[in-house]
Amino acid sequence: MTESSTKAAASKLTFLVGASGSGKSTLAKVLSKDPAFKGWSIHFFDSIIGEPGFKLSEDPEDDWQRRATLEWCRRAAALKTRKKVLIDGQTQFEFVSEGCAAAGMPTARVILVHCDWEERKRRLAGRGQPELAHEDMKKWSAWLKRDAKAKGLDVLDTSGLDLAKSVKGLKRLLK
Repeated sequence: MTESSTKAAASKLTFLVGASGSGKSTLAKVLSKDPAFKGWSIHFFDSIIGEPGFKLSEDPEDDWQRRATLEWCRRAAALKTRKKVLIDGQTQFEFVSEGCAAAGMPTARVILVHCDWEERKRRLAGRGQPELAHEDMKKWSAWLKRDAKAKGLDVLDTSGLDLAKSVKGLKRLLK
């Protein structure tokens, strides 16, 4: 664990971030059913889609991702619980920092869930979304990995790992 991730580990909020097909939502779903994570409140970033003000847009100038991240941080801060909060989603790390500051809460822990390109293409095809395996997704995934490393964030590389090994790796990071 790096110094920046150690500082953020004290936060009650953790974001699992990654490009489509990295495994973040699958991991979050498994944890949501795991008795060891009964004390966690687990949320899925995209579940906000369709709420007023959170419709997806094809407009490149739309800051939907930022707005949704800020809203999730606001909701996490407003929870009247001691539970830790886990949110999976595709977002930029700066948006998480901005959202925590705006919500008046400590910096969230951010874990990048990553996999190699061939693995991502297989996963996206397997879930019926092969159209998401495009050059922009490849660039987004590579940018997230570079940015996570530059910021000293934890990276869980799920390439070549089965689900049980990926879950074990995530649990180790969340301790």
